[in-house]
Amino acid sequence: MQSSRQRFVHLALLLVALSGCANVPTTVDRDRLAGLQRGASFEEVDEALSPAKPSARATFELDGQAYEAQWYGLITGASQQVTMTCGKYGCIPVVYPVFSTSPFMVIFVGEPKRVLTWGLEEELGKTDDPALVKAVQELKTRRMKPQ
Repeated sequence: MQSSRQRFVHLALLLVALSGCANVPTTVDRDRLAGLQRGASFEEVDEALSPAKPSARATFELDGQAYEAQWYGLITGASQQVTMTCGKYGCIPVVYPVFSTSPFMVIFVGEPKRVLTWGLEEELGKTDDPALVKAVQELKTRRMKPQ
């Protein structure tokens, strides 16, 4: 039978480990991308990528066309990290996930704003559409500046 002190230590460690789960996520996994489609509204994108929220936004006009982009972190890989927490009564492994992410954009155009395209920044810059390449370059520049 565990002592009250041991139960308290275990509960405290569990709460600390779970506290990281309370954040509002800005990352998206690849399964969620199936819900995106060209011409979708802001609301439809929010629903498709929920619960993730954009980590950044930018708006601008280019060649008379209004654009808006939302950036997310696309989860491109995952691993686990283990830390041992040791005390008077022994050691307890604390396991938590570590995600690798890449910048992922959803680009809206027009009024009302509708999805033009989406993808990883480096993918979108390699399209055959010169207007889209120009828009992606402008968005990358704007993302690097504080807004």
